[in-house]
Amino acid sequence: MSVCILLGAYACEKDFENPNASTPDDAVKTQEGLVNLVVGLKNRFAVNSALGNGSVFTSLTVNGFTTYELSSGPGGNLDFNQLNQGFNAITSNNSVITDLWSNCLQTNNLASIILENLPVVQDPDIRTNIERYALLYKAISIGTLVNFWQKVPVQTGEQAVFLDSTAALRVAIGLLNRVIALPNPANGSKLGAEINLRNSALALSARYHLMTGNYDSAILRAAAVDINPLSQAARSIFIYNNQNVNPVFLSGFNSQFAYRPDPLLGL
Repeated sequence: MSVCILLGAYACEKDFENPNASTPDDAVKTQEGLVNLVVGLKNRFAVNSALGNGSVFTSLTVNGFTTYELSSGPGGNLDFNQLNQGFNAITSNNSVITDLWSNCLQTNNLASIILENLPVVQDPDIRTNIERYALLYKAISIGTLVNFWQKVPVQTGEQAVFLDSTAALRVAIGLLNRVIALPNPANGSKLGAEINLRNSALALSARYHLMTGNYDSAILRAAAVDINPLSQAARSIFIYNNQNVNPVFLSGFNSQFAYRPDPLLGL
């Protein structure tokens, strides 16, 4: 009888802790933990997951439907159709828009956490590259939001101040300037080599200067980008595989009920 009672007690327990899993508080206490957070930062921005669709997919989708460059496939999708119709057809719970907003804020917040905990990294080269990644993704999360909202927060948390698009872009440009000013250490393999941080910062800075009307600065930044078609190191790419599927391919080319390029591409 006592055995049955004991088994019944354990059967009611549903919250089991994984002793091998690190908590967010633990992750920021070590160099390896911050390296893993940078990997998660890149994944959060570019890959769709159970936590929500990544910024790469949602920004392309929102832009494509609102400019009529994309159209829904047979059967359609309610959220895609809302974006395609625009105006009052878009509801406040449109999943593409809410995922875009929350994902960019999560990316911004994670980048801020990484920057706040840089002193725990002992290796100076790795610390520099961690800082560059965090600054770049914090800037691109702000810049992505500016493309779709008139006012956005540049810092996360309660009571966050919303800035107009020009002021927010100036903050993003300031972050990118810090990336450009930092050295390019050789010891960065732990963080991956698929992103050319300097080139990305220069190209994004040129774009954001253009959006604010600072044309001379935009030209200078664009001219500084190392454009070498024969150099893999000069490029920046998002890497997808069977585990982290390319979200644009999955929705645009691999499902009859998703979306596809409009024949007129918005013209």
